[in-house]
Amino acid sequence: MRVIWNALGLYINRNLRMGRGVNVPKLGIFTFTPPEVRLKVLFDIDRELQMRRRGIFSQELLFF
Repeated sequence: MRVIWNALGLYINRNLRMGRGVNVPKLGIFTFTPPEVRLKVLFDIDRELQMRRRGIFSQELLFF
């Protein structure tokens, strides 16, 4: 059982580091907050790359 959870954690970690969300059926969704859009900074590529998104977890209601 520990091997399965470790593999799942590694899979989720790799995908989140690549900026992709992960949907685990009957468990939940690991994803990010939407990026902030500022018209003043929209065309400044260097500044746009510095904006950080927070990771979030949304739990499935059917899990319980």
